[in-house]
Amino acid sequence: MIQIIKSKGFKYTKNDDLIDNQFTLVSKSIEESEYSSINTPRYSEIQVFNIFKTNIEYDFLSFAKSLKLTRKVTRGANDLIIENIDVNIENQENGILATITIKLSEV
Repeated sequence: MIQIIKSKGFKYTKNDDLIDNQFTLVSKSIEESEYSSINTPRYSEIQVFNIFKTNIEYDFLSFAKSLKLTRKVTRGANDLIIENIDVNIENQENGILATITIKLSEV
């Protein structure tokens, strides 16, 4: 997902202090998917990113839609689909901080 977000014009950093057009990975977790069965376990990966923009008019709705249109992510031999994207926006003194939660699930 980092490469996909970078392709949208943002710069990845490991710092917590974000400046305009930067993002960072906050957390990553694995959980059992609701599509699991006894014979076929399936898992989902939850990735949480913070993205900072000084332009308070930035259209995060279109950004989330463009991520969702990517649909499939290939990682090694696994194909994952972008199942869900949640965006929470918080006003900051010098811009907006968006927390984006992306759920990737096994195909």
